[in-house]
Amino acid sequence: MQQHTTRRLAVLAALSAATLMFAGVASAAAAPAETGDAVSTMSCSHSHSNKDADHGYVDADWLKRRSGPHTSCEAWGQEPRGTKIYYHCYVITDGGDSWTWGRVAGTQKQGWFNDDYLSDGGSLEEC
Repeated sequence: MQQHTTRRLAVLAALSAATLMFAGVASAAAAPAETGDAVSTMSCSHSHSNKDADHGYVDADWLKRRSGPHTSCEAWGQEPRGTKIYYHCYVITDGGDSWTWGRVAGTQKQGWFNDDYLSDGGSLEEC
């Protein structure tokens, strides 16, 4: 999982550097974020799409499949250790937690999975 996290951080750093390079002075003139933005990012209805062809496995006794990328979001079920999860994409929450939207292999069950409990740290494709 360390290698996966290091790879994801390297990709994010490169994207951030490129964004800053092209943003230039415009970013300095941008208005500060409203305090309501933090609340909206905690929503249990976060957008997602199928961008990733990879998969991983549940690496915990049980892993809850949730309606949103937060522990406060409704649990739609739980999957046992070793369950194959097809990845779609991931998000990083305001608290720094990484969550992957995925589908349980052999089913139509989909949901958000905490990347800390996926065998390789989850999807590498941002939602």
